[in-house]
Amino acid sequence: MLSYRKGPEVPLRNETIYQAFASAARTFPDRVAFISRPDGVRWTYGQLLDEVEKTARGLAGLGLNV
Repeated sequence: MLSYRKGPEVPLRNETIYQAFASAARTFPDRVAFISRPDGVRWTYGQLLDEVEKTARGLAGLGLNV
């Protein structure tokens, strides 16, 4: 079976998902990134980055290392 692709030629990024997210969060820290209406939560990219880093530190503190 042949494969195909659509869209423009885009080079692969040489960074982790976290690095790409952190870069976007630092570029647009005040833009809304996450909304949970049932929980009444509305976070900007800057706030979400803080929560991601806090969660990562907590998991590392529990011994989860990659």
